[in-house]
Amino acid sequence: MNTHEGEPLGPADTAAQRDTLSLATLRLMHRLSAPERAVFVLREAFELPYEEIGQVLGLGEAHARQLHRRGASHLATGRDRFTLDPDVHRKLVDRFLTAARTGDRAALQGLLARDVTLWGDGGGKVRAALRPVSGAAKVGRFVFGTIGKYSEVEFRAADVNGEAALVVRLGSTWHVCSFETADGLITGIQWMSNPDKLGRFTPGG
Repeated sequence: MNTHEGEPLGPADTAAQRDTLSLATLRLMHRLSAPERAVFVLREAFELPYEEIGQVLGLGEAHARQLHRRGASHLATGRDRFTLDPDVHRKLVDRFLTAARTGDRAALQGLLARDVTLWGDGGGKVRAALRPVSGAAKVGRFVFGTIGKYSEVEFRAADVNGEAALVVRLGSTWHVCSFETADGLITGIQWMSNPDKLGRFTPGG
């Protein structure tokens, strides 16, 4: 039982502890690139073998093993892997927006790191990628393949948690794309489609 100075912790106390632990975990995970984080979580939290991790993420077994080793090393150093440059981040998002609007797949793919990873979250209510999509070519195909299914498409720039992001309307559904960037490239994309999490970004939110 959780206690504080000999007294049992109440619901508010335990909730605060969970929030603190979650924040600490997020701060640790920020030290990793998107692919490193995906491999590290699948390995450490779910104890999946490297071969299966590779199948889930579309990587070779040796590459998955290398990413796990690299991620563990970054965490062990106690330092963030990179410092976000807001201006560079915003310019990358703006260029991503232009490439997506104009259908320029080559330009969009040129903005992506070789090992970029895209995560989808539909919350079981909207169709989304069931597994992370890894690799610049695959992420590019996913983005344009998704957009190409709709005749009515709208893009808007937005700020998500203080960082440049995009709001996308595909037909009647809304999506928010947030980005991770490093070394002048996009290293991770969170494609949020779950209406319960879109809040103020959608009409009536």
